Amino acid sequence: YAAFLREDGMSVTQFNNIVSVACNLGDVDWADFFVKTQGKFLPESLQEDATLLAKATIHFKKGQYLQVLKTLRKKNFESLLDNIRAKALTLKSYYEMEDADVLDKCLVFDAYLSRHNRRKIEAVAASLHFSKILKAIIRRNLPAQQILSDIKDTQPLYFREWLLEKMIDYRKT
Repeated sequence: YAAFLREDGMSVTQFNNIVSVACNLGDVDWADFFVKTQGKFLPESLQEDATLLAKATIHFKKGQYLQVLKTLRKKNFESLLDNIRAKALTLKSYYEMEDADVLDKCLVFDAYLSRHNRRKIEAVAASLHFSKILKAIIRRNLPAQQILSDIKDTQPLYFREWLLEKMIDYRKT
C-alpha cells in the first residue's frame, strides 16, 4: 500500500477511489481490509468521514442497502464531493430496495446538485447526468435503446456500469 501514500498522507478522494475500484472488481474483502488498515494514514480530521463513506460503499456492494442508509443517515460531510458520493449511494440503495419514493428522492438530489452547480464542478455534472438517466429508468417511458445510448455516450457520468446493470432489468419488462 505504500505506493498510495504521499508525504502528507493519503487523500480522502484517493482512499475512497481505491475502495470503489476494489468493490467494482468484486474484491470486497480486500476493500474492507484496506479500510481497516489504511484509514489511519488519512489526515486525522478526515478519517471518520472517509472511513464511514468507504464502509457504506462496501455495504452497498454486499447488497446491504439498509445498512448503507443507516451508515449515512443524517450525515453531512465536510467535502462537497463526499456529500455527492454519499447522496448518490443513498439514492442507489433506495432504488435497489424498490422504494416507492425513489423518483422524489432523485428530484431532491437534483435540487441539491443544482444549488452547487454554480461552481461548475465535473462531479456535479456527472451526478446530474446520473440522476437524469436513473429517472428515465424509473419512469420507464423511453425506449431501452435510447437510454442505453445515453448511458454509453454521456460524459461525464457517474456509475455508468451500475446503470448498465439496471438496464438488464429494464429490458426484461
